[in-house]
Amino acid sequence: MNRFLNFFFIAALAGAVCACRKESPSPRKEAPALSAPEKDGFTRPNVPAAAEVSASSGAVKFSLSMPTTAYHKADHAIWVKVSMTNIGTEPLFIFSKSLFAGAPALMSVDLWKVEIQDAGGERVYYEAPMHPISGDCVPDYKRLDRRELMRKYARDLAPGATVSTPSVPDLGGCPDSRRDTLGDFGQIPGLYLIPGGHRIRAVFDQVRPSGISGAPGPGEVRVETPWMNFEVLP
Repeated sequence: MNRFLNFFFIAALAGAVCACRKESPSPRKEAPALSAPEKDGFTRPNVPAAAEVSASSGAVKFSLSMPTTAYHKADHAIWVKVSMTNIGTEPLFIFSKSLFAGAPALMSVDLWKVEIQDAGGERVYYEAPMHPISGDCVPDYKRLDRRELMRKYARDLAPGATVSTPSVPDLGGCPDSRRDTLGDFGQIPGLYLIPGGHRIRAVFDQVRPSGISGAPGPGEVRVETPWMNFEVLP
């Protein structure tokens, strides 16, 4: 009797093992490649550029890239990244509001900016939206004056180094209720877009004001990228 039970147990176990071996594993879904964690602790998928343009003058190379060249009218927004590379042999002093306030600051009067036109060559209307900040916390870029902002954010860009607009603003410890991100591209919301062709370019303007003596430095130049075309869908 015991011999029979042992035989039955071994046979059942072997059948279970065979059944397990015949079961084909379910396909694994590949996770998207993630970038290194940012200061806010979040990691974001790596998104390649669909289009990129650049130009250079003096020691400055200025670039504009977009993750897509097709947007929907209802979104009232586009995604961009603007970068500056020091192609000279000496460090360059840099300061731009867009480097800490994010892509929306590219629509303001600043050393770094983008210009957007519709199919008729008219400037696209822009209305700066309120950034969704939780509670009563006010980020540094809205609280500090220009001198204090320069003291905190101005830097030297080493030869060969590149700096880009961030995907989200530096809120200086304030909680952010918005998590809309697209890789390392930043969103410019608040655009009045109409269906049809549009174009955009990035401008770096640090030309020395007239009346200042001496030769201009390698970074005191104006750089305009070529126009990049994109489409706005209904």
